[in-house]
Amino acid sequence: FCLKPTVCPFPVPRASQTMSIPFAKVRIVECGTQLAGRLTARLFADQGAEVVIVANHDCKAVKEFNAETNAYLNRGKIKLDLPEGDGKPKSDMIKSADIVIVDGESAECQRSDKQILLRVCAALIGDQVYGYLPHDCDDDFLNGLVGFYTDMAQESFLDRKVIYTPLRLCSVYCGVTGAVACAAALVDRERSQLGREIQASRLAGGIAAIGALSLTIEGPSLPKYLISAPISYVRKGLDMKDFEVIRKEAVHNPLKQLWLEQRLVPLGAPYPCSDGRLFLPMATFNRGIARRLVDLLGIWSKVQELGIVDCTAYEAANDKYRFHNLALPLNFAWQTGCSLAELLEATFKQKTAAEWEALCCDHKIACATVLSFQEWFEDEETRKAKIVAQVEEQWQIGRSVWLETAKPYPPLLQAKKFQGAAASAMLAELLRSKVAP
Repeated sequence: FCLKPTVCPFPVPRASQTMSIPFAKVRIVECGTQLAGRLTARLFADQGAEVVIVANHDCKAVKEFNAETNAYLNRGKIKLDLPEGDGKPKSDMIKSADIVIVDGESAECQRSDKQILLRVCAALIGDQVYGYLPHDCDDDFLNGLVGFYTDMAQESFLDRKVIYTPLRLCSVYCGVTGAVACAAALVDRERSQLGREIQASRLAGGIAAIGALSLTIEGPSLPKYLISAPISYVRKGLDMKDFEVIRKEAVHNPLKQLWLEQRLVPLGAPYPCSDGRLFLPMATFNRGIARRLVDLLGIWSKVQELGIVDCTAYEAANDKYRFHNLALPLNFAWQTGCSLAELLEATFKQKTAAEWEALCCDHKIACATVLSFQEWFEDEETRKAKIVAQVEEQWQIGRSVWLETAKPYPPLLQAKKFQGAAASAMLAELLRSKVAP
């Protein structure tokens, strides 16, 4: 559905006036203020959904973000600042929604049969271990529970104070999984004519995000060769007295820390290039990509001279290679890792970071030139890829998804805000156009 401009005196930020946009008929009412729920709604707004904010944004959960971030989270939405005291207009708006997003165990929405209710929680309601956590539990606390350290648990040997990532990864992943779950519920409603109540756990989102660092394969019945190699700084052949000398220097010297990381994780650490920039190849967790990288660099024969082999780690006969197998690069013996790092360091100095990035991308090898956020945000390739987009007068992170069948997409729009009498008039117009899902 879309509003007729001849009827409504206010500009409504629809993503498109065509029916090709995936969620053009969907109305979402945003009652919550948690980041995850706001992000879920914004992902839908980018794909054409009509998102109406009825939550009071005069709260800590919203005010802790700066104006630019709030503009990004509110993009493409209608913000109604309704008069306090009379809850009926807000209640009527909620009843008209296909999807209602609330914080935790909020009772604002008494879901009808066809409505989808998304509850954004710290942990699943009733969970025996973490169910007691309040829905607005701080992201820093959740990061600590999950293990989202700035070093991703790989540099604890430096004995620095534990620092958690400033990124709200638990909430971000929860927002994305919440959007996926709501989209699935919308599709299922076409079949069943029934809605759903969905709980989106920020803690579970964090566990999903941390991925390989939270998953191991082990057990008393498993043969040795199938047990995951531990992610740690301990390496075969590493004299711990010598390591302590290196470690103490690395604590105070960033260049020594980089040197050490290159030797502990040679296929997944940054290396300086001919232009002085750092280039990060990502070939640590995948045997095929690791082999592709050393082939691209033209050093496979030299890698073999170091005693490194390329064979599957899932056959018992190959367990004898576990300390020098390209398939287990986090388990290289200390001297093997050192020698490989020296070889990679010399190789990467032969080209600029941009040249290496272009070359690796052409060969489908994950990689990145190390940039500051601002450098990345303003990078020509970033903008060419539409990862960032100009939203009226402001540059923001762009759409997350582009569907071929929905092209050409319309320009993204900032939120439209209505207060007082204007908010009441806008609400009345919205309710005239749709009263129930």
